[in-house]
Amino acid sequence: MKKRYMFLSAIIEGIIMFILYLINVEFLKLYIMFFMVLAMLLIVPMFIVDIQAKPPISTIIQYNLKEEKFKNRKVFIITSKQNGDMSDKYILYLHGGAYVMEATYKHWQFLEEIVDRTGMTLVLPDYPLTPRNTYKEAFDMIEPIYIDLIDKVGKEKVILMGDSAGGGMALRTT
Repeated sequence: MKKRYMFLSAIIEGIIMFILYLINVEFLKLYIMFFMVLAMLLIVPMFIVDIQAKPPISTIIQYNLKEEKFKNRKVFIITSKQNGDMSDKYILYLHGGAYVMEATYKHWQFLEEIVDRTGMTLVLPDYPLTPRNTYKEAFDMIEPIYIDLIDKVGKEKVILMGDSAGGGMALRTT
């Protein structure tokens, strides 16, 4: 289950608990026990499951999408089908998501727009997320990719960018 759905279900459960409290206090005790068990069932997988990004079907169909592995994580390389081959200029994009969410559908739409407008090759590393990993694992993945791109094409042909949490990591990486 996606983390955002777990959060929404927790809010809904809280609203239900409040309504039940107003109606019947005795029933609320049983409901609180049920809610605690449910919360544990929803929260514990966040520490066990390693969430990884999946590109939407539209990106797979409309763009050249190459998936590579680096440190047991996916690295997506996106180019335009119109331009054919990969550009000699690269964008290393670090997605946001408060360090806990993978690249969302909106991220993929934004990346498609960037590729269309710039014609550049876009590299999207699916960096390790919390709470299972720390910032060290994320930077241990991102920095070598950035250095490799610079060594491959030169610093003047690489743009490092990100949004939200990814923007913070981009600032730290340069």
